[in-house]
Amino acid sequence: MKIHQQGQTNYFTYCKDCAEKGIKKWIMNLDKMTCTYYDQVQNEIVVEKVPLA
Repeated sequence: MKIHQQGQTNYFTYCKDCAEKGIKKWIMNLDKMTCTYYDQVQNEIVVEKVPLA
């Protein structure tokens, strides 16, 4: 996630890397400014703050 946030990957690579690590989906909450990642059985894996800049 860090290298993607630093602009070192493209979106396709980011999606591929997430899938290879077991992430099925992520949901952005713009009210809370968070991104929550879920695995194949809908378990919440990580919640991270969306950087403002």
